Amino acid sequence: MDQLIQAQQQIIEQTQKLMKGQMEKLLTSGLKKNNDLESIAPYGKQFQIFSVPRTWKVKNLGDLCQIITDGSHFSPGKNGEYPLATVENMNMNNNKIDVDSCYKIDKNDYEYLVKNNCQPKNNDVLFSKDGTIGLCLVYTQSDKIVVLSSIAIIRTKPDELDPNFLKYILKSRYMQIYLAKFKSGTALKRLILKIISEFVFPLPPKIEEQQKIVSLLSNVEIKI
Repeated sequence: MDQLIQAQQQIIEQTQKLMKGQMEKLLTSGLKKNNDLESIAPYGKQFQIFSVPRTWKVKNLGDLCQIITDGSHFSPGKNGEYPLATVENMNMNNNKIDVDSCYKIDKNDYEYLVKNNCQPKNNDVLFSKDGTIGLCLVYTQSDKIVVLSSIAIIRTKPDELDPNFLKYILKSRYMQIYLAKFKSGTALKRLILKIISEFVFPLPPKIEEQQKIVSLLSNVEIKI
């Protein structure tokens, strides 16, 4: 029985590996099998060289966004009814903020944080930047939350960058290799907003192609 369970686990892991490979391929080679590709080294030739369609453009994240900010830099008192989210509340199994487990703050602190852009809007990308780096989801909940500074709020220009496409990019090798530039023998524990804003990556110039890739990636992700 133990051998059967182990064999099944190996099959599951191998399937997941193949699917993740398919996801990476979509983010580098695009939709067409015979694309005219070119080699790029967006993070320097000492790092990985990618082959991407010639029609794709290498862009700076900051140029594709309306706003890149983060949450509260002070810790409000936990004696209210308004949810304050931290990295620990990012439920990656369901791709949502677990509101029930959030700290609850009072109305004055909540309204102050809303005025200071600490509240994500619909389709904002939330990206963990302190402690656990790299958790990422697109916020689509109706709950009116605010977030702590450990979470970056990234609001894309909707006609230039699909937020779900960005979510997959931030979870891909592009971001992993980009962040490797800032490691110096120790684990990277914190990202400043400037590093996030200066992240460069290739993408299809047409939002429709980005959305088609997102649709395929979502179908693959469901199976992982």
